[in-house]
Parts: sequence; C-alpha cells; structure tokens
Amino acid sequence: MKLSIDRELDWFRNLAGGFSVFSGYDGYEIAQVELERGIKEELPGCEEKKRDRYATLKLTKNGKQMTMKLIRPKETVEQILGSRMEEAHPVKERSRMEKPETEGGEKQSWSAADIQNFTEAVGDTNSIHRGEQAIVPGLLMLETMFLECEKQEMVWKKIKMRFYKPVFASQPVWTTREGMEITARTKEEDVCWKMWLS
Repeated sequence: MKLSIDRELDWFRNLAGGFSVFSGYDGYEIAQVELERGIKEELPGCEEKKRDRYATLKLTKNGKQMTMKLIRPKETVEQILGSRMEEAHPVKERSRMEKPETEGGEKQSWSAADIQNFTEAVGDTNSIHRGEQAIVPGLLMLETMFLECEKQEMVWKKIKMRFYKPVFASQPVWTTREGMEITARTKEEDVCWKMWLS
C-alpha cells in the first residue's frame, strides 16, 4: 500500500508541478480545481485562458488532467488579514451549522513547513504561500484529501474542489464526509472548501 501511495503522490506532484510553466499569477487564489484520471490524450498539453481578474489553467499529462480556475482578489493578503474574511471573500454557499460538527470531524492543518515543502516540490512561487500568515495552497489541500481517498480505496474518476475561504498556515479545519462530498469548516463553522468525487 505504501508503494502505491508514494506512486500516487509522485504523479500528483508531477502534474501539479506542471503549472509552474505559467507566469503572471502572483497573488491569485484558486477558486476551483478539478482532477480527472482516465483521460484519453495523444500528447501532453496545457491551456491558458485569462480575462480581467480571472483565469483558467489546464494541464493534461499521462492520462490525467487538472483544471484550475483562478481569481485575483480585489484585496491583498495583508488587507484581508486586517478585515473580516467573509467581507474580503464573499461566499455564495456560506453555511453555518446549527449544531457544531467540528467535534465529530477529522482535524486537518498544514504548517508553514508543510507549505514550504510543497511549494518547493511543485515549483509554486506565489507570494501568498510565504511568510507567517501564508495561505495554504489549494493544491496542497487537494493533495492531502486525494491521498486520503486513495488510502481509503475510494473509487473515483473525477474530483472537484471548490474554495470559499482561504485557510492559513497552522489554522485547523475539520473535514466531514457525507457520501461522495467532503466539507471543511473552521472552528467557527465557516465552510472553507467542499470536495466532490464522481
């Protein structure tokens, strides 16, 4: 099983590292990422579409495809830290539970060292992933959950992860699973991201 997980980690990081060929996205955040396997392709490929504050990047390699939808926030990370997160990052699907669910969920957090190791491994140079208040890369959170799904031998062809709020270094989130949907919440019960497997 360990060899299989290591192999999965290698292909994931190899695919994620391919995004380092794109430039001009410092300060952008991932709004949504999709990972699909079993893609029939003749040659590896990459696609880039950019308009105003939005961009879509797509990589296809070795039968796997990753598509990221990016957004450049109107405010910098420093401005966000000085304001309420939900004002800086409006969330359409904002959700608060009537009864705290965090106690029953699985706790996750990523340290500054975890972030640094990941960004170095995949060539991520985005400045929002550096410093004491670094934002956890969306692809690092996806990698963590992807590996967890592999360990649990969950069957999937496509993973879609939508981000609603940034998660900062060492900030704990609690993940709960309902069928093929996984939700991450802060201790205040705010939804950070949701992930769907199909």
